[in-house]
Amino acid sequence: MLSFSCYVVLALACCNGTTSVERPVPEAGLGEVAREVGPVATPEPDITEMPQPFAFGGGPWEWATRGIGGGGAFLSASINPHDSNDMSISTDMGMNFRSVDFGRTWFGLHFQILRGSDRTTLRWTSDPEIIYTIDYQGWSGSFVTRSTDGGNSWARLDSDPSEENAYWVHVDPTSTDRILVGGWAALYFSNDGGASWRTAHTAVLPEHGLYIAGVAWAGDTIVVGSSDVMIVSLDGGVSWEAISYAGLPEGQVVGSLAGAIEGDIIRVWVVSRVEGSVWPGIRSDQYVGYEGVWRADLNEETPEFELVDDGIPRNFYPFTVGSAQNDVDTVYLAGGNTDYDMPDVYRSQDAGDSWLSTFGVYENANIASGWCGHRGDIDYWWSGAPLTFDVSLTDPDVLIMGDYGFVHVSADGGDTWRQAYVAEADQNAPGDSTPKLGAYQGVGLEDTSSWWLHWTDSNTVFAGYSDIRGIMSQDAGVHWSSGISAGLPHNSTYHVVQHEGSGRLFGATSTVHDLYQSTYLTDDRIDDGAGHIIYSEDGGLSWAQFSDMGHPVVWLALDPTSPDRMYAALADSQQGGIYVSQDVTAEPVSWRRLPTPSRTEGHPFNVHVLADGTLLTTWSGRRDSSELFTTSSGVFVSSDGGETWEDRSHSDMHRWTKDVVLDPNDETQSTWYVSVFSHWGSAPNEVGGIFRTRDRGESWERISDLYRVESVTIDPQNPDFMYATTETEGLWQTSNLNSDNPRFTQVLTYPFEHPTRVFFNPHDENEIWATSFGGGLRVFQRLVSAASP
Repeated sequence: MLSFSCYVVLALACCNGTTSVERPVPEAGLGEVAREVGPVATPEPDITEMPQPFAFGGGPWEWATRGIGGGGAFLSASINPHDSNDMSISTDMGMNFRSVDFGRTWFGLHFQILRGSDRTTLRWTSDPEIIYTIDYQGWSGSFVTRSTDGGNSWARLDSDPSEENAYWVHVDPTSTDRILVGGWAALYFSNDGGASWRTAHTAVLPEHGLYIAGVAWAGDTIVVGSSDVMIVSLDGGVSWEAISYAGLPEGQVVGSLAGAIEGDIIRVWVVSRVEGSVWPGIRSDQYVGYEGVWRADLNEETPEFELVDDGIPRNFYPFTVGSAQNDVDTVYLAGGNTDYDMPDVYRSQDAGDSWLSTFGVYENANIASGWCGHRGDIDYWWSGAPLTFDVSLTDPDVLIMGDYGFVHVSADGGDTWRQAYVAEADQNAPGDSTPKLGAYQGVGLEDTSSWWLHWTDSNTVFAGYSDIRGIMSQDAGVHWSSGISAGLPHNSTYHVVQHEGSGRLFGATSTVHDLYQSTYLTDDRIDDGAGHIIYSEDGGLSWAQFSDMGHPVVWLALDPTSPDRMYAALADSQQGGIYVSQDVTAEPVSWRRLPTPSRTEGHPFNVHVLADGTLLTTWSGRRDSSELFTTSSGVFVSSDGGETWEDRSHSDMHRWTKDVVLDPNDETQSTWYVSVFSHWGSAPNEVGGIFRTRDRGESWERISDLYRVESVTIDPQNPDFMYATTETEGLWQTSNLNSDNPRFTQVLTYPFEHPTRVFFNPHDENEIWATSFGGGLRVFQRLVSAASP
């Protein structure tokens, strides 16, 4: 009988091997996390003082999550093999969440400690305190990171072999020292906890990258599945060889690999795809060209992959294969139903000889649903195919799946599933349609973009969102209902105002999400968009169309000098601008586009009408067909109802201006604060921050040079206190706003990197809310006097 090592030799006849090379690394071990906070003229925050939510479980210091739960893309799920109740999941907006009660509640780790992504899968070692993952910081790098306290704190490896561009990290679950790291085109191995590294494999065509589909650990046998070959070590990582996937047809590559060991059996399964359909950095929603599911026992004399797809319908595309490490018979496939674009999970309990669908979406057959469910506010088509799926390495019955909006878990191998994004008490029983307009309390798993909050009374609050459109609460923000079933017509609801005479709410909506964020500044991303002005007669519980404006509507303003006059900001390179209706109580209502200020190119943003009738507006960023910022942004005012305009912009506002906020403590309305983003491509670039004028824009002073500021909010109880929201630096505050040089410091208890606006509850000014670009809603109830926010 040939040994597995003999098989390696035979296989190398048609595959090029690789040579193990020692990689020199610094002698230092772990380095502390260091984060550049940008060009801020205040001391860098000490993140060692941050609370540790996994150790303490939260407390009065925290900004607590609020919302309906879910709604955005979930990635990188993982289950702690030492404790099946402990699981982690990341989002496409940068949060990494952790649950220690099987998804019933979640905590978000501070973005300066660990930023989540599709690379941030937690990898547990044999010691539950030692965990590895990747801290993805976008253009700043992708860093191999380790925790030695169970995930409360993280530090980057000084010896990162990927040179801060890691795509994968895998660890031996039976060891604390054996680590694999995948860069763009090479795979590295360490057997001493990252103190030293050797190159295990290099891509034949480095420009195409090295895609890692999965890793199976079996003592000294380590099997790494790349897209093209298995990279195998039989001596605990001392040497490595590249082995073909014997049995796979020519022209197929591997997109996912899982393995299990039981007795002498070393069994692996792979999902194959058309050649060229996978690459480093791909996500499951980009997978195309599914071909088959294959199985091989690597301990056999001549191991060869055989097709095992009996029972898998052709309208099911598996993306991920998963298994526990100790069960060679139970294996799962997570993927999408291509007829209905819905998630599904297939299970085999005979190693792949037969398969059975386990995720019963029709009438929620075996799924305890939240607000997403069959015939609910949104159906499972919203979820799409799973973006992440994991099986506990030590228990084949414990599963977690995340998709474009929601997370589901199973403790019985998929026989039953439970949503894991709203309170268990609010979920809907399996076997029935999901009711519309149900009220749900989120459990911390908030990953949506929110823009605006409006209270019609102390209990009724409406929140404008992107993607999920908006949500409404009738119990002061504890439980929420979906605006999709309440008549919100478009992807995004950006702004809400209330008519003083009638109490009617008006909302600004758009089919275009993320307006004036970095990805939505060009004409081709905005000009095809539609938009409505909508209205509600019941405080935001239901909505109807008021005016079809034909273009994205981003802001509304009512005129205090003429209460029935309304202004609307529409985004479009040709027809964008400020529109006015002289009487919004008339039927039919009519709108007129006002003359546009000089320099502007169709991207109006804020509109305010001062007590004397002056129009105050900001116009936001625009990038041309060459992706360069045009000088079309800034602050513009009109004293004649918008017939003529004056440019009151500071020169640093010409390319990417955001909110303008009036100081509520200045009765003359002469003090304004303007938020500005730093841009790129046209010097000077470092122009972001907060600008203040005390003379209606005749002169300006830059009071903060934070890199990109979304908005500011002044405490209604304390004129010296202001919050500032930023794109990548979190929430900031100052308590000496009216000094010549206010000092801004970071609010360390707010964990998400990109808050958008801060709101003080008008019915409880000690209750402070923050909206965000990808982190949902958070609220802080201050327990001290207003003099010390």
